[in-house]
Parts: sequence; structure tokens; C-alpha cells
Amino acid sequence: MDHSSEADFYLRGISDGLAFANASLESGGKTRLFCANLPTDVPELRAMLREQIKFLDRIGQKSDQAMERTAAVAIILQKLREKYPCR
Repeated sequence: MDHSSEADFYLRGISDGLAFANASLESGGKTRLFCANLPTDVPELRAMLREQIKFLDRIGQKSDQAMERTAAVAIILQKLREKYPCR
């Protein structure tokens, strides 16, 4: 994945949106989506996406069609839940 200001802007938006969702859930007395203490930075988000792309390639599912069906936000949320589970 190339580094670009547009991609960084998009990834920061995902991070901000998920942080907002977490705050909203928590203020409503519900369980957070994931339990990171700090907002996730762009390099960590890029690493999560790269890891998933490598996984898809390894299992033979990396194709344009597969990549189009897989939303970056869904991948990032799954990875954040795995890395920062709420206990």
C-alpha cells in the first residue's frame, strides 16, 4: 500500500470513527468495540491492512474482487478487537 496523504486521511477517519463509536457505546453503558487506551495511529492501521492482504495472498484469495468486497474498516475493527480485547 502506497503512502499518500489521501490514504492517511482515510485511515485517520476510520480511527476517529471507531473511537467515536467506542465513546458513544461506553457513555450508553454498553461494551466497547475494543479496549485500546490510545487512539490507533496510521502506521499501526497500515500494518493491520498489510497483514490481512498478506493473509489473503497466502490463502489464494487476494484478487481485485476479494479486495473490493473487503472494507478497510471491517478489517481494522477485527484486528483492533483481536489486539485490544475488552476483558
